[in-house]
Amino acid sequence: MTKNKKKLTVSKGKKNESVTVTKNSLKFLSWNIQAPSTTEGNKFQIKEFKNVLQSNDFICLQETRREVHLTGYRAECNYRKDNKCGGVTILVKNEYRQGVEFIKDKNHADYLVCRLKKTFFRQAEDIFIVNAYVRPHNSSGSKTDSGREMMSKIEEIVNDLRLKGDVVLCGDFNARIANQTGTIERETNDFLPMPEDYEPDIHKPRNSEDTVKNSFCKQFINLVSNNQLQILNGCTLGDFRGQFTSIQPRGCSVIDYFTVSSKLRNHVNFMKVQDLTMYSDHRPLVMELRSPPIKVEPSKPLHEVYEKSSPRFIFNETTRTTFTDSLSSDSATDALNKLNANI
Repeated sequence: MTKNKKKLTVSKGKKNESVTVTKNSLKFLSWNIQAPSTTEGNKFQIKEFKNVLQSNDFICLQETRREVHLTGYRAECNYRKDNKCGGVTILVKNEYRQGVEFIKDKNHADYLVCRLKKTFFRQAEDIFIVNAYVRPHNSSGSKTDSGREMMSKIEEIVNDLRLKGDVVLCGDFNARIANQTGTIERETNDFLPMPEDYEPDIHKPRNSEDTVKNSFCKQFINLVSNNQLQILNGCTLGDFRGQFTSIQPRGCSVIDYFTVSSKLRNHVNFMKVQDLTMYSDHRPLVMELRSPPIKVEPSKPLHEVYEKSSPRFIFNETTRTTFTDSLSSDSATDALNKLNANI
């Protein structure tokens, strides 16, 4: 695995020194957080919860239900008006905000797209992050929000985006696929007439702690296969076992995934399923993508950006007299007359 090397360059001779950091990799997190609040209050105000998020460059959250914010990140949210379920959010570190563009579909609250501009990130193609949440097949949601319809919508979106660039598709798909890969083994174009730009699948066997297939399995595998995406769970450094991602009292499953375009597959440093936390019964997934060197200016804390304000004027019997005397002084009168004359 290639380590993330950082290089600091400071331009001297300026009042506000400019610091640029050169980064050679990008970190992505995907996590179903099961609502933005807990009995302790707003999760985004809890230190332990924020610690899970803040080491990542791009954060894809599912079931956020409403607007959420995290210091140091630009947030884009998509959610239903009733705020009762679903909803997705993508958080982008401030130093990358000029290099991204969000694509939101107000008619479908359970997916969101973020375009990483190739010129900013020095890529051959734009990269499209698709953050998705597919409701369970037994969900009580309305018919228009059914899991099958959302899966079809995601396939439609990915099929369009893959013609414009590379795709990182992640989220909670509620699809149990056992050790299915979504790729064709020993595929070749030697004997069948194929388009000149067609590239055979890169087949890598997958492991999975989840041996069950559910009703969404076939549809999710078709989504992956039809768009030549590669599932990272169970066949990538950091997760060769295909660890459980959803931990429930009635059983565990793998239903949260990271998938990438075939062209990006060899640039993946690792994909890990992180430890379970007390803030969700889903485990966070983290993926690191190797990239050409990118120079960015890290966002600074507010106390470094703004100068301290002047002390407040405290009124009491003594200062009240001083204040009224100052207003009636000759210098104050002259200043007010000049200001009035220039209006």
